[in-house]
Amino acid sequence: MSKYPPGLARLFFTWVLFCVETRSFHVASPPAWVRRRAALSWSPVVTFSSSSSSSSSSGSGSSSSGRARRADEAEDDYDEWVSAMVEDHKKECESSLKVFPNCLAASSPDGDGEEGTNRLASREASGGDYLGGWSVRTVSDSCISLDNAPYAPATELIHVSDQPLLTSDECDSFIEAAEARAAGPKGWGSKYTYQEQSREVHVGDLPVARVILDTLLATTLLPAISNVHPNFDASKLRVYNALIIKYEGATEGGWGGAAAGEGAGTAEGFDRAASRNFMPVHGDFGLFTLNVALNEAGVDYEGGGTWFQALGSSSSSSSSLSSSSSSSSSSSSSKVAPASAPERVLRPPKGHGVLHASPLAHAGVPTTTGTRYQLVVFILSEDVPDVAGRLQHLGTTLRRQAELAQTEKEKKKGSAAEEGEGSGDGTEMDLAAAKAALRHSIRANGMDAETWFQLARAEQLSGDLEAAGRAYASAVRVGEASGNANFEALFSCGCLQQALNDTAAAEQSFRKALEVGAPPLGPAAVRRELDAQHNWGMTLLGLERFEEAGLVFEEVVNQDPNADESWASLGVTMAALDQTEAAIACQRQVLTIRAMREKKITVE
Repeated sequence: MSKYPPGLARLFFTWVLFCVETRSFHVASPPAWVRRRAALSWSPVVTFSSSSSSSSSSGSGSSSSGRARRADEAEDDYDEWVSAMVEDHKKECESSLKVFPNCLAASSPDGDGEEGTNRLASREASGGDYLGGWSVRTVSDSCISLDNAPYAPATELIHVSDQPLLTSDECDSFIEAAEARAAGPKGWGSKYTYQEQSREVHVGDLPVARVILDTLLATTLLPAISNVHPNFDASKLRVYNALIIKYEGATEGGWGGAAAGEGAGTAEGFDRAASRNFMPVHGDFGLFTLNVALNEAGVDYEGGGTWFQALGSSSSSSSSLSSSSSSSSSSSSSKVAPASAPERVLRPPKGHGVLHASPLAHAGVPTTTGTRYQLVVFILSEDVPDVAGRLQHLGTTLRRQAELAQTEKEKKKGSAAEEGEGSGDGTEMDLAAAKAALRHSIRANGMDAETWFQLARAEQLSGDLEAAGRAYASAVRVGEASGNANFEALFSCGCLQQALNDTAAAEQSFRKALEVGAPPLGPAAVRRELDAQHNWGMTLLGLERFEEAGLVFEEVVNQDPNADESWASLGVTMAALDQTEAAIACQRQVLTIRAMREKKITVE
């Protein structure tokens, strides 16, 4: 006899009618995870010496074919990559002094009799002009590297100032300078963060603001950082970039409209281009990041704040996903209570700052009303080249370039196949170099789950799904082991496992992703969690756990009545459970939704 329950033969008709024409799974479109600088002062795969080439070309004048020829041999030359990263770090520290020269205020040793004595070092004991304290937010002791090196103490990677670092007038001056610049022809940009959701200007482009910040670096900010982290000499700290970022509360049309968000999946997805009120999850390139609030929460804006992944799990939905099946209690999901969210979001008053280790994954929580301004200062140390971080930065940038090139190519060719695909656009070259850089980064620091995640995305982009699956699994394992679980890594891992027909593993990945929860980034996060719920239901359906699948699909359609794919899958589930009338009702709902969608009407 068949192992399937009675009536399961009807699944074929229902499945073909309602699922084949749509995506069976909500695939993991590339998430906005880490956004680094695009412009690199050095390109390793073209500046390495090579026995096969007697010429040495500069990064700016090199060709994509040059990158491709040398990617493989460069990947095997770890020491040269490391040396190049160290040299790049040295040059970047030197160039930063052209913009913020006061970082040199502590360069002369004490007691040498020279003028311009060690002004910073003399203030380090008291934190310079900043006399307030710091509140510490602890994280796991190996969430970004083994023992969180080079930071110490290992768990104290997030600090919030108890008193203002900037006066109210200084904060206002930064805002006025940024708005004056933005009112000109160049306006606000997003070249550094690459995010459509926010606007930025570089402090280095604002003469008045640059002088103010340069002075504050010597008198207040760098001494305060060295006071919190005494193992880093203030005289060796360098500011390689500083931004003023503007977040605007969502407008009436900012939360809806046409689907434009990553992983939106339906026409009700978040319209990212219409709203500039948040920053997706990302890690910064550098040693320290200092975020200073330039205006007042609760007065000038509502919402906002900085969310940190390492401070705990999140939940953007209040739904319960627990299964009533006693046989699967170990695989049912229980989400973290939303009450824990305030512990993960830091929202300091005007002039106060949040200082954190740059690699920590964080996000800008949506500003619901008003306008929020932040001063963000990115800091290096001459003594810490951070080879692994630089390699991750390089690999992520090259992978992103390849991804953008591939996207543009797809737009141009449409659905028609073209001969010679991939030639001349640099995509394959960038991907080979990206994977080499990311693998070397892992060799330097295998405890950073983000590097594994970026490698997985590069492998997936190049079409090697098995290698991508291994890298995703490593990203998940490292994240879980370090207490730094990542929703996006779990979700992407589940999608790939399902594509490789590993349904049981995919079920666990989606379940864990929902336990972790998407970061609290408004409708975009809600949509992402609904995608994960739908995919979890599909794996349960594939495993013939029909009752559990039905509960999950019901939860999805309760939250999103227009989720036709989930209605269709719920119909399949009801048919498998011999609930014919319920299955027919689901089918009718699908037809209604699609008919109304053609008329641009949504179900309430």
